[in-house]
Parts: sequence; structure tokens; C-alpha cells
Amino acid sequence: MKLKEFKKLDIKTKKLVDTIFLWNYKSSFKWRWLEFSEFRSYEYWDDAKYIDWLVSAREGKTVIRRYEEERELNILFMLDLWTSMNFWISKKKIDLLKEIFFLIWVSAVESSDRVWAILLWWEKKKIIKFKKWKVALFNILKEIDNYKSVPKKWKKIWLKFLNNSKIKKSLVFVLTDKTEIKEKQLWVSREKNDMIFINIFDSFENTLALGNSNITLWNDKNELNIDLADTKKKKEYVRLRKEKIESFRHTLQKKWIDYIYIDEKTNIYKELVKLMKMRGVK
Repeated sequence: MKLKEFKKLDIKTKKLVDTIFLWNYKSSFKWRWLEFSEFRSYEYWDDAKYIDWLVSAREGKTVIRRYEEERELNILFMLDLWTSMNFWISKKKIDLLKEIFFLIWVSAVESSDRVWAILLWWEKKKIIKFKKWKVALFNILKEIDNYKSVPKKWKKIWLKFLNNSKIKKSLVFVLTDKTEIKEKQLWVSREKNDMIFINIFDSFENTLALGNSNITLWNDKNELNIDLADTKKKKEYVRLRKEKIESFRHTLQKKWIDYIYIDEKTNIYKELVKLMKMRGVK
């Protein structure tokens, strides 16, 4: 990423990360992780769900557990940099990924959170912990621009890697165009961390609404060669594609994992605010 491009993205993001966006960010994410503080006697205005019945029986009086919210939140980005992210008709998916990443990163920094990134690429994972200044973010975006294709083996084990790590009590943003995942691994991940999947597409991938020639697309397993002049097969592809995305969304939501669909026509800012407002009332 060139410095000129970075500055342009920074100016664009600053206009979006206003007080309304930050308020939604804090109210939606900050209360997710609470730490035990102390025991104290139950008062009539306390929520009964915090009563510790074992301690109450031992002490001979009703006692509740008191919790305090963690001041800082651990934010982890898992960025999928496989070959398919370089696909585009009107805008590269990798550019959408960078915009989303930049917007959330700036919000996290403004909210004094700790930020990590795992780049899913090349022969192994690349984990980057960066401090709260723009030089580090610029370096991350340069790494993304210099990515190489992720081997197929890594695509299958990245969630397993997360589960086997010591990463927990973090808010994990997964930015990917994949629509398949192992439910058992997903369940383990959700138990350890709060997760949000952001599915990134070029709208053409899901609609084929352009041209009449042959084109090659990627799915989660291999390449697909599609004849756009074949109307019947085209409609079947679009139907199956829609079902697959909805099935993926449903799989995530069953595990209480939030999902956002993003393509080049999506207003990223509005979708993130909508998500934050929904989480704020859970």
C-alpha cells in the first residue's frame, strides 16, 4: 500500500468514525467480558441471577457475586488472504477487506482496545500484534498487499489453530469469502471468544449479472468454469449459491455468532452500525 492510498483511506475513515459510531461500538462490545470482583450481601434491587447459592448457604445469608467490566477489550482480526480474495468485477474483495479492517481498527483504537491480527496466507500463519499508532497499521496493510496464495491445507485448519491457541475472551472478527466451516470447531471457538463473521463478496459471484461469456470463479473447494450464455445453468448456480450463503449464515447464528454480508454495493459503515445496535439489545 502506498502512503497516498493510506492517507486517502484514513481521511475517509475519520469521517465515518464519529461519535455515533463510537457510541454504538462501546455499547455493543464493551460489556461482553466481565471479571469477578468480590462477594457482597444481596440488596433488593440486585439481579437474582448473580446470587451464589453455595456461598450463601455457607455464610447463612444471601450473597451475590459482583463483577466489573474489563476496561480494555482484546480485538483479534483473522484475515483470509486466499487467492479468491483477489477476484473482482468492479472492486477487488481484498480492497473491501482493507476498508472494513481499517474502519474497525480505528474504532478499537479510539476506544483504547488492544488489537491483534492473524493473516491467513502462505505456508503458515502470520500473527501480528501491533500498537496503537498509524505506522503499525500502515505496515499491516502493506503486508496484506504483498500476500501470497494460502495453501488449501491451511484453509481447513485455521479455526483449529485458533481453538488450540491461548487466545480467549477476545472479540474475533473473521473476514473471509468462505461459506463452509466445521461446526465442532466453530463451537469450541465460540465458547472461548466472542465472534463476528464478515463474508466478503463481489456481487457478481452470487448473481452472475454480467455478460454472456465463460468465466472462472472460486468456491470453497476448487475453481468453477461457468458459461454465462447457458441461462438454465446460470439460474441453478445463483439458486444454489443463495442457499449456500443462507445455510452458512444459519450455521453461525445457531452458535450465537454474528454475521454480516458485504459486497461492493454495500454501505459498510451502515452494516456495522446495524450490527452494533442489534448486539446492544441482546
